[in-house]
Amino acid sequence: LKKISRIKDEIGLFLHIISDRNIPADDVYEQINLRLDKYVVLPKEDNAEETVKLGRDAIALLVTVCNASGILQISTSLESYSILIDCNNFVDCSSLDNRTIARWKEALKKLETYGLIDRGFSEKENRVLSSLPHLNGSQIASGGFEKQFETYENDQFPLRDLWITLKAGTDRLMGKVESNGVYVGKSGYLMEEFKAPDQTQYDATVKAMTDFAQKHSDLKQYALIAPNSVNILSDRLPAFAPVQDQNSWLDSLSASLTDAGVTFIDVRSTFKDHKMEDLYYHTDHHWTTQGAYYAYLKAAKDMGIDTSADTYDKAPVTRSFQGTLSAKSGFRSGEKDEIDVFLPTGDQALSSVVNYVDEQKKSASFYDTEKLETRDKYALFFGGNHAQIKISTPTETDNTLLVLKDSYANSFIPFLAQHYRKIIMIDPRYYFGDLEQLMQVENVQEILYLYNANTFFTDTSLELALTTAEQDSSDTSDIR
Repeated sequence: LKKISRIKDEIGLFLHIISDRNIPADDVYEQINLRLDKYVVLPKEDNAEETVKLGRDAIALLVTVCNASGILQISTSLESYSILIDCNNFVDCSSLDNRTIARWKEALKKLETYGLIDRGFSEKENRVLSSLPHLNGSQIASGGFEKQFETYENDQFPLRDLWITLKAGTDRLMGKVESNGVYVGKSGYLMEEFKAPDQTQYDATVKAMTDFAQKHSDLKQYALIAPNSVNILSDRLPAFAPVQDQNSWLDSLSASLTDAGVTFIDVRSTFKDHKMEDLYYHTDHHWTTQGAYYAYLKAAKDMGIDTSADTYDKAPVTRSFQGTLSAKSGFRSGEKDEIDVFLPTGDQALSSVVNYVDEQKKSASFYDTEKLETRDKYALFFGGNHAQIKISTPTETDNTLLVLKDSYANSFIPFLAQHYRKIIMIDPRYYFGDLEQLMQVENVQEILYLYNANTFFTDTSLELALTTAEQDSSDTSDIR
């Protein structure tokens, strides 16, 4: 309490600066939510990045304690602390010495660790944590508030990360081989269980895909729903692990899509042939770049792509990747994975321009190497998931491919880029634009659905995106 009191005193000085400059609370709110390109406090150049982080944490702590103490109410979710502040437009932070900011940073970590304030994001689990749900009559009547509050309590439980690790260690000592839906398999593999999808949602997604396929029968359409390690490496599961059969659902999906004119790219046989290689990470749910490459070779055959001139150099970029399955289960907390990239070689290798549409940023690389310094090192590929990415490559053929995808596509698409003038990657979980209009404007000729099976069979966003596209197209036709 004494530490919190001191923090409030320091923040009181900060608020005094704000009041002296007559900056209203609305402006404070606006500036905190702006994601700007630079941080103006410039100490020593070699320490600029650390100062940015200190500043972000200081602002986050400011908002949290101000709200808690009633000094100043600022409504902002602060889902993560990746918020950059341009101090020229906010407040002159020159009076905040590094020692004060460092104390704020230390206090913030302690408050989070001991559960005195809520965390927006778990680096260990690489996911956004639930925030306190808003109370209203309809949620109480439906029981929704209780469920949301239970999730909130679980996510914000004091010392959550420590308890997960301790529980996993205790479970292993007791001979348990499963935690939070993750199994400890042979050869050091952690494998996520497969659960049969909700039949109603599955039917709705398949119907949306088949209706969309029939409406756009003039376009070539493909679906690659990648099997997970729990399927391909089922012989490495613990004995008698009660895992449901993923293959029956993939077979059903393949039949439905094939009947609608969608080419189902089935990589299961290919993966079975190479199962002794590292097709999946040991600590993460993604396929490795090697696995993505084998999937690409199979897809290329089905899509009529000539790969005879393709040559690559395989290069490791990190050997310290610890994935989401380790974080989720607490198992194998000391094990690390290697991440590789395949770099095209030869005289015919083409360079691409990557356009991050919403971020209004362009890059000449598929890889964001800064992500190798974070826990989510798989975000090396395209910097993680984005609503829309456009990739332009000076190929001889003038063809455009639309990819509706999850994160499995991120390590796969660089292989395809050598064969398409333009590739448009859409992640329906984050994209809220008009899909039909996008297809017309970009003159899309081919469509590829690329998901991993576990995500696909629990996803609701794809069905919504395709259904909305159908409705938008129908509304346009009615107006005409």
